[in-house]
Amino acid sequence: RQDLTKVRTKSRDFIRKKALGRRFVKMMRRNIVGVNGISVIPQKKMRDGKLDEKANDALRKCWKDWAENHCDLKGRSSFTELCRQAINHAGIDGEFIFEKFIGNEFGKYGYQLKLIDPELLDVQKNEELANGGEIRLGVEYDKYGRVAGYHFREMSFHGNYRTGVEYRIGAEKIMHCFIQEHADQSRGIPWTVTVLETQGHLYGFKESAIVRSRISASVMHTIKTDPKMDYEGDKFDEDTGIDYTDVDPGEILELKEGQELQTANVDYPDGLYSALVKDLHRETATGLGVSYSGLTGDLTDVSFSSIRNGTVEERDEYKILQNWLISDFVKKVYEQFIEIAYLKSQIKIGGFAVTNPVDEYKAAIFRGRGWEWVDPHKDAKTNIDLINNNLKSVSETILEMGKDPNDVFDTIARDRALMKEMGIETITEQELAIAAGGQNEDTE
Repeated sequence: RQDLTKVRTKSRDFIRKKALGRRFVKMMRRNIVGVNGISVIPQKKMRDGKLDEKANDALRKCWKDWAENHCDLKGRSSFTELCRQAINHAGIDGEFIFEKFIGNEFGKYGYQLKLIDPELLDVQKNEELANGGEIRLGVEYDKYGRVAGYHFREMSFHGNYRTGVEYRIGAEKIMHCFIQEHADQSRGIPWTVTVLETQGHLYGFKESAIVRSRISASVMHTIKTDPKMDYEGDKFDEDTGIDYTDVDPGEILELKEGQELQTANVDYPDGLYSALVKDLHRETATGLGVSYSGLTGDLTDVSFSSIRNGTVEERDEYKILQNWLISDFVKKVYEQFIEIAYLKSQIKIGGFAVTNPVDEYKAAIFRGRGWEWVDPHKDAKTNIDLINNNLKSVSETILEMGKDPNDVFDTIARDRALMKEMGIETITEQELAIAAGGQNEDTE
């Protein structure tokens, strides 16, 4: 209540004006959402337990059409782009807010989303209600502690967040997502909060160092004249005895009798500058939960093993954030979309709308983006060994890479069919090994 607005303002300033802040939110968007966004793989099953491929194909097409063309109320962004914007707000503000619009006027599927600036959720709105509930930091609760509504302020034409116009939206129309760190938490905490003080020291120090370095680079000279000597000139300071003579680069001065050339000695930057900046960068990376090398791009003094260990730990954190985004936002959006598309008869097989109970169509696998292996050869061989020993499936390996197995298998099937049609032979690993063995025998 006391600090949220101030902390959010500092966080936005850090992200918008500082290189490390900008780099941080880019890392969050790139590693949590990725290039292709969260993959949604429908898993509708038939009575015998097998996947209903026709229904799942219809669901995939329906979801893809909505996500790419009809999800944004303003008509500007795809669902993947909305997810990136949401993560952007989460990193800066600690939370993101969407308003849901349901009805025939809201697109082909009657369901659209609008991203709301968290700053508009009125942090100054705090009061007890007659029904036993309360409003805390703009979030309204009933007497049981359940969220009942949200209180916003309209932004003025000139961008003022603190206008007097207030409005309330019921909880059923709002998706308010943040990582809950303690009980009864009403608002999200900016992910940058732990490094704002460090960054204040860092950029204050760097500014002073830059100014001092510029002074050092612009070496200054003064000419001191013996006060006992007579001097004529309009640039002579009688109080200090200094002649402020303009000197051009490379000019050789001819000193008069009684004059002495003095050089200002500003020896900077010194050896401690880089060490201190690197230490503050490491502290910033630790506070943001990312690797130092990833945040700064500095790979000096970094070994392969340390990069591997740091990368594995960092990716585990990204997976946690992916799971949070999926469970709190993507999964809920998908399930509500299926309900509305079902009621509007938009999910069709062979031109006919599906008729099974709607809950059967909500089953799906959600996967965030995957990553390239740190050591591709060793990691790929490990996966092959696990697959060959029935300890892991091919689909599971593909899912870990952030891809849809159906799309991968379809592409492989099409490639093989096309190669066969064009008379291109494919060589299996076993055939390649036999060929290599025969060649060795011939050589011997």
